Amino acid sequence: MTYMMKLEKLVDENDGLIRTRDAEAAGIPRKYISMMARAGKLERLSQGIYLSPNAFEDRLFRLQLRCSYGVYSHETALFLADLSDREPKISMMTVPSGYNARHLAGEPIKLFYIQKELLDLGKTTVKTSFGRTVNCYNRERTLCDLLRSRSQMDPALVNAAFKTYIRSSEKNVLLLFEYSARLGVQKLMRSYLEVLL
Repeated sequence: MTYMMKLEKLVDENDGLIRTRDAEAAGIPRKYISMMARAGKLERLSQGIYLSPNAFEDRLFRLQLRCSYGVYSHETALFLADLSDREPKISMMTVPSGYNARHLAGEPIKLFYIQKELLDLGKTTVKTSFGRTVNCYNRERTLCDLLRSRSQMDPALVNAAFKTYIRSSEKNVLLLFEYSARLGVQKLMRSYLEVLL
């Protein structure tokens, strides 16, 4: 099998998306990605990330590839967790304090920073609408983050998310209180829940 055939197979197996590093890991020299791009068989989305013109661009997955330390949070996590039907135009992600995000300049993304020891609290994985896996906070962590950043959030969206969560059979109020204590919003969480419960 030629390098070009191997690359085409790899692109196909990854639903039309390929990273330079994945091709190199498969033993395919970089120049074959460039050759496919020049031939119009791949489109460069960003540095090291290419998409077949026949595939749908999965913006959330692409941003996750560019920011592997990041965890989808706030309004984006609400959407991914089915606590909101409104997909945000700008993706929201939480990264560790001190993270250098210069390579994300020009991307439709808003970053929130947190101490490294709290980054993985409530972290899980979910599927995007295109079926690709990304890092995302669970419902309980997301609600806590909304309260922590409430001055930057749409109050109507926050209220609707809390109401949807409370009506859900998948709620875990004990976990919600545990996270709110660790993230410093326990009193605020209690007052929100007293109104809704």
